[in-house]
Amino acid sequence: MAHHKKTRNGVNTYKYALKRPSATAKTSIILRTSFLQQPFYFGIGYSIYPELWSKESYRPTTDKKLINKYKQIDRFIESDIKDINTRIANIETIIDDYIRPVNRGSAVFDKTELVQALNKSIKGIKIKKEVVTASVSSYLKGLIERMKNGSFKYVAKATKKKVRYAPSTIRLYANLLERIEV
Repeated sequence: MAHHKKTRNGVNTYKYALKRPSATAKTSIILRTSFLQQPFYFGIGYSIYPELWSKESYRPTTDKKLINKYKQIDRFIESDIKDINTRIANIETIIDDYIRPVNRGSAVFDKTELVQALNKSIKGIKIKKEVVTASVSSYLKGLIERMKNGSFKYVAKATKKKVRYAPSTIRLYANLLERIEV
């Protein structure tokens, strides 16, 4: 990724790129930036023809002649470009709002939490607690079963050999499972 200047929020500049810059059809637009030296990528939920993308501004082109040319192919291209620019502005507002408490030290940066906030606000995607609980629950059930039947083992430090889990360890996992399923 290219070098970025720090902004007032301690966030590297927002750079948007095309998923497939040499595509002949529309391609997805992705936000590429970093927070606290952690790379961050987020698909904005829109696609554009690569020729209508400005590599200099990291935004859709403003070239009216080029836009008019593409109107012959896609009569909604002007409204698509407007929607893309609006989406980009909204994403940056959400990120700025999220990162502000992190910069103040009153919150910790969590990449997953930021993605969920963006998905909820921008794309209307809601992460249901029941779905997460169900997947963790089913994972733990499988893990406990494999511990019991010996197909899941660990490497003992002393002998460097794979050994079965002790019944007390399996009970700890079973207790955790019970608490999750309440």
